[in-house]
Amino acid sequence: MKQHASPSIAGPSRLPDEQLAPVATLRAGPSSLQVEPESFRRPSFHPSSSFPHSALTDRLTRSQADTGQSWIISLSHNVHFSRHAFFAGVKDLAVHPERNSTVILRADPLPPKPTPSIATQTRQINQDDPKGAEKVHSNPIAETFSASDEEAVWLGLSRREEFRLRLMPKQVKRDGKLDQRIAIYESESSPAKHDSTTGQADHGHDAEWGMVMMIPEVKSADEIPFYHPVVSKLAFLYEGVKRDEEETRVAAEGSELAPHIESETTSKGSSLPIRGRIYVAYLPLHSLFTRNSAKRSEPPPGPLNGGGPSGVSTAAEFSRPPNLLLAAARRTPPKRRSPLSQSTSSDTSDTSRVDSEISSSHKPGWSKPMHTASSSAVDQNRLNRTLLALFERVFKHGYNGITPYQKRVTHDVLVQKESFQDLYLELKDRHRHLDSRAPRAGSTTVEDVKRHVWKDVAIAAFLMLLWRDMYPAQESSKSIEGKPWNSWGRPPGGFIDLGCGNGLLVHVLTSEGYSGKGYELRARRTWPLYPPETRSALVELPIDFPSWFPQTVEEWTAGSWPGRDSCAIVSDCFVIGNHADEITPWIPLLSLLPRVPVPYLSLPCCFHTLDDTFNPLNFNPPAHPHSPPGNFAEGLEEGQSRYKAYIMWLGYCGLLCGWEWEKESLRIPSTKGWAIIARRRWTTTDEELLACRQWALEQVDVVRKRGMFKVREREGKDH
Repeated sequence: MKQHASPSIAGPSRLPDEQLAPVATLRAGPSSLQVEPESFRRPSFHPSSSFPHSALTDRLTRSQADTGQSWIISLSHNVHFSRHAFFAGVKDLAVHPERNSTVILRADPLPPKPTPSIATQTRQINQDDPKGAEKVHSNPIAETFSASDEEAVWLGLSRREEFRLRLMPKQVKRDGKLDQRIAIYESESSPAKHDSTTGQADHGHDAEWGMVMMIPEVKSADEIPFYHPVVSKLAFLYEGVKRDEEETRVAAEGSELAPHIESETTSKGSSLPIRGRIYVAYLPLHSLFTRNSAKRSEPPPGPLNGGGPSGVSTAAEFSRPPNLLLAAARRTPPKRRSPLSQSTSSDTSDTSRVDSEISSSHKPGWSKPMHTASSSAVDQNRLNRTLLALFERVFKHGYNGITPYQKRVTHDVLVQKESFQDLYLELKDRHRHLDSRAPRAGSTTVEDVKRHVWKDVAIAAFLMLLWRDMYPAQESSKSIEGKPWNSWGRPPGGFIDLGCGNGLLVHVLTSEGYSGKGYELRARRTWPLYPPETRSALVELPIDFPSWFPQTVEEWTAGSWPGRDSCAIVSDCFVIGNHADEITPWIPLLSLLPRVPVPYLSLPCCFHTLDDTFNPLNFNPPAHPHSPPGNFAEGLEEGQSRYKAYIMWLGYCGLLCGWEWEKESLRIPSTKGWAIIARRRWTTTDEELLACRQWALEQVDVVRKRGMFKVREREGKDH
């Protein structure tokens, strides 16, 4: 087979100039307003709590007398986007509530809930009576509405879409789930011809109206989790405006809105007209200011619960209430635990300890040391902050129709997001007692060690789901009650974690019934603290990779050479490189050592070649018949960076070893979370596999001749 030209991965770290060509920058497509994204600057967010009367707001206010519901319009803002963009932006936020709060995991879809329709006999303004007399007649639209959406009928809106969601919190044991109904309404034609109050023509009636209602399915305020506003209904409204109305309002001197409704000017001198106004309104619960506040804990700061952008919620009316959860956590000094320390009465998990202190330290009126206002004022301030933060999100997302948002990173390509989140939370709860390092005698240093624990737990969850899809299901050999992964597929030869460090990933996988080995240059202080099953899976091993390879391709084909027995890579295994530093570039080559190449997952961290440092800020892979359909940079962050170039270089090395290019940005607490997954081979013949091994052996020979590779052996003190 003809060998493809390729750079030596063991050679100098500086690549040739022809491989340093700049990467083309992706450009957003044209918007619905035909404005180039680079020329339009989204206006600043300046909401107003006072606004001129309009047809929509007047009608919503008048509906209170008929429906008995007291809607409160909190904020308004003029916008340049259309009603269609408004619907798209609000729906996107409703489907992805995790963008509004750090304590929400996601929203799961629910089946429609049958609800009785309201009576078809509804009231409507008599257009022939300037005094606004009412007459009763049959309304066919009303039959399709839920009984709780009478205000939509009063506004003359027809239902565009309706769906139900279940908000899933990250801390299931602490925060409750919430079922929510989302109803989207729009005006199909002119709702009325005259204003029932003045008898004059209403210039706003021929504009587009829209409303998105979010209704929590609860019976009392105590059933609403803290991450959701304590309201009966929450609505975002859109009212289109005509050009002459916009000009009239801009010309009005002394108007409070005048400074904020001028047409937006682009960098090229063109201007965009004001397309409409958006509002946020809510229907309070009757028990909003009388509920038992002891049943509702304060949330961590975040956009949904009032942690709006800097400089927005600094006014006195948006003062932040105390955070009891964090205050309780601060009162108890953090404790250092070994990797195997179990929860005891004196050493409980963070969540249970905080919950215990909340229940034991709670006293009526706990907020008064920081706030002299009554509990009702505190609740209203918090609601105001929440509405302000949500309204700003709606404002920003609406402009995506003008300046389309381009995702920087593509997630959840190989493993489904929902499956990963569910498994991660379950594993996190099962291993919540873990610390990533053993305490040192006499040390008082407090470190953020939990981040290391959750990173390895997340990687374990990803691997378990990846293996489930890669390997056939098996008969359960061990009984772990209620654990579905006991019958999931797994590597027949076990996993091999090269550079396993403290052994935490090995311990998590072993504890969940997966067999494998973890290899490290020297034992860590945490190793003796693991149970016997984990300790037997942790092995000290010198780093001398060139000795693992044969001298010739003929020896490789025969399957026997002097260093074969010392090699840790066995048949049918799965190789893991979890931030393995200088081991990382060797992993694609090591995967070829068994008779049948073995798959691997590599999480690159530090920049190494086989025997040197990787320095380029850009890498353009040479042409190859089996390069990915787009290019290696597709899905990665835009621009140039050393980390991006290193990811692409490692992917190209894997391609030359016969592996198809696959990558995934793992959901782990790390700035270097890209994983390279080799699970499918493009080689289909023995000749193609032989060519890949020939190339790999050439790279090893270069390392041997250069003499720059340093054999790493155990030395010095325990680490």
